[in-house]
Amino acid sequence: MEVDLNFHLVSGHTNWQRGYLREQTNRRKYAVYERSFVLNQYTCIMLALLSLQTET
Repeated sequence: MEVDLNFHLVSGHTNWQRGYLREQTNRRKYAVYERSFVLNQYTCIMLALLSLQTET
C-alpha cells in the first residue's frame, strides 16, 4: 500500500510536470492566436466604422 501510494505520487508528479509543460507550449501558441485574433477584430471594427462613415 505504501509503495503504491508513493508510486502514485511520483507518477502524478511527472504527469503534472508533463501537463505543465504542455500547458506552457499551448499558452505560447494561444498567445499568438489571441494576438492575431485581436488584430483581426480591430481591423473588422475599423472597416465597419469606415463603412458606416462612408454610408452617412
